[in-house]
Amino acid sequence: MGGGMIALPIAMSNTGLVAGLIILLAASIFSAYTGIQLSENWCMMQRRWPEVYQKEICRRPYPEMAYRAFGEKGRFLESINLSITQFMIATVLIQLCARNLTTLINVFFKTHIEFCVFIVVVVVIVWPFIMLKSPNDFWPAACLAAASSILAACLMVVGSSIDMQECRKEIAYPEVTFKNFFLAYGTIVFAFDYMDLAICQYPDYSPCNAYSHNRLLTFVSAGFGIRRVIVRSVLLGASLFVALSLPNFGIFLDLVGATTISLGTMILPAVFWMFIKASEKKRSHMIQNGQLSKGAPDDQHASIMDIWRFIDKKIIIWNILVLAFGISGGICSTYSAITEFAGANFEAPCYVNWIKNGIHMQGASGGSVNCCGGYKNVSVYHLDPSKICSIHKN
Repeated sequence: MGGGMIALPIAMSNTGLVAGLIILLAASIFSAYTGIQLSENWCMMQRRWPEVYQKEICRRPYPEMAYRAFGEKGRFLESINLSITQFMIATVLIQLCARNLTTLINVFFKTHIEFCVFIVVVVVIVWPFIMLKSPNDFWPAACLAAASSILAACLMVVGSSIDMQECRKEIAYPEVTFKNFFLAYGTIVFAFDYMDLAICQYPDYSPCNAYSHNRLLTFVSAGFGIRRVIVRSVLLGASLFVALSLPNFGIFLDLVGATTISLGTMILPAVFWMFIKASEKKRSHMIQNGQLSKGAPDDQHASIMDIWRFIDKKIIIWNILVLAFGISGGICSTYSAITEFAGANFEAPCYVNWIKNGIHMQGASGGSVNCCGGYKNVSVYHLDPSKICSIHKN
């Protein structure tokens, strides 16, 4: 919630107010619908396979949905996609924390420290906490994060209402282009990454079999040990390397939102629901016609023709609309983000700059107010912007 909320204003300005509100509203409606589908998927799976999904804790519900929709290959591919998604989200959040710390230190303590340095600082601070077993072990942090996000939203509303009279006189929106429009799509969709996080990181999602790829691939036990320290440290180190290699936070966030978040939030829930629902109705139809006994293994999979045959056409059309929004927006936004990376806005990796120029720390000038206007020099205080504004242009 917090990361997406912070980035949403920039996305809205890049699309224009009307178009931005339309995308935001569509993303809200479609993600709410696919969220309901995820819960229905799990209810169907518990109903059809109670011996599997009602006995033990399930830590991998999303791959299990893929397994019931497409079989073992579906579970394997979704496990890979899910791992990439969580890795990229973690990298974005590291960059976000570093960006906020950079602003805090530079503005309020008058000391300019590079953004890249704070990426390393954040990783060092986070490292001990990732050794805990699961989110169950640090749930107070989640409550604190939710409370701080709500407080931040309230403060932004109050601050905007105070600044409105002065700032509205010099509103400056960037030019709306194809690239900016679809980059904003990625940012907006990233704000709805809660679905991936909720379904994957809530350890008591519901009972399930104890199947665990991480034990098969890395032989890491559930208890604390040297293997956990090594594996999680390597993963955090890899996330640090990516964050330092792609320091352009805004574009990287757009890329993550356009690819894995769009896939997990807007596309896969609808696909899984249609295939699982169609296979359930297909089995019932076969039992009624005497083609299958009630005691036969429930291992039927649906085809596209089965979806068309057994699911209401209005629901199919609505799901096609959801998929069209997710697929078209994801493809265009991914293309825009990649071209932005390869274009003039490309920033050299942090370690390359360190090798060339070293690490610099110096006193910062300016004030602590985030001024508005096209040149970031307008405030309700009517004072010299060079003294009061944190960022200003002459």
